[in-house]
Amino acid sequence: MCNVLLAIPDKKERQYLKNIFTTNFFNVTFLPDVAHSDEAYRLIKQEDVDILILDLSPSADIAFQYKTKILKKQPNIKVILLDDQLNAHHLQTALRCGAIDYLVKPLQLTECQTAIHRAIVSLNQISLLYVDQTITGKEKRKNVHTMIQYIHQHYNEGISLEQLATSMHLHQSYVSRSFTEIVGMTFTQYLQYYRVEQAKKKLSSPQLSISEIAEQVGYSNSTYFSRVFKKATDLTPNQFRKTFEGKNTPADFQHIKQLLNA
Repeated sequence: MCNVLLAIPDKKERQYLKNIFTTNFFNVTFLPDVAHSDEAYRLIKQEDVDILILDLSPSADIAFQYKTKILKKQPNIKVILLDDQLNAHHLQTALRCGAIDYLVKPLQLTECQTAIHRAIVSLNQISLLYVDQTITGKEKRKNVHTMIQYIHQHYNEGISLEQLATSMHLHQSYVSRSFTEIVGMTFTQYLQYYRVEQAKKKLSSPQLSISEIAEQVGYSNSTYFSRVFKKATDLTPNQFRKTFEGKNTPADFQHIKQLLNA
């Protein structure tokens, strides 16, 4: 599940972005809308947020101050910044403070899609931006959305495709076919992928042992878990921990060169 918070004064812009999320992306939940950065900060003290889209207007200085406070509360939030017009100082500040992207109004569909896609992928979650929408009906997408929610809720248990189909009250072959068609990988592949990504997060902290992490992500045998993890990442869990302990996903600006050269 990807929790999204829109801190944007303009209702039309909020709805425009929500339409982009719901049309092109997957497994998204919207937190209550807020208009300004101070309201976003108050909400983030109470709710877990994965993606924050923050409008710098009317006061960029205040917005950047609250962005810093927000990241101290939840350092793994992916932030996309909006600005009324291109401002080199705002852009440089956004880059230094680790925003995913800096978008200038009027918002452009492709730029918004790309920024959101990058934020979702950097959270180690599936994005459907490049899935051919013509082959996926709304009902099928809704079913697969529910399937992914089930996996995210039960990934640390011994779940199977049969159990997933039973929980959905659907035929197993339909579940298998629909899942692969929309997500682009089989149920088993996605379950393994999600378990490994959850293990990566846990490995950034030294408090848990490898065997404890293995059990927490659904593997009763730590040796098998290490083998699966190495196959997926080319690193053993211990090697991954030593390499990435305490590190966050770096900022990644899609449009940085175009904006700086404008």
